[in-house]
Amino acid sequence: MARLTSSRGEDAVQYEIVIDAGSSGSRVHVFRYSFAPGSVMPELQFPDDALKITPGLSSFASRPGDAGDSIVPLVEFAASK
Repeated sequence: MARLTSSRGEDAVQYEIVIDAGSSGSRVHVFRYSFAPGSVMPELQFPDDALKITPGLSSFASRPGDAGDSIVPLVEFAASK
């Protein structure tokens, strides 16, 4: 999971990026949230879409050096959000 913060006015917008690397495929979800001034609960925006790629990371067991390249599209997708 990665956490990114960007400051916009009084609200700080934060992003949580979750990569679900399963055996049938790997998926990325980007969650956006912010705290209004004086609020203790975040305002959460659920992802509209996610990206799934195949094969899953387990298919790289015999060649782990290729595993990192396989998730590049997921990272690029998350960065575009």
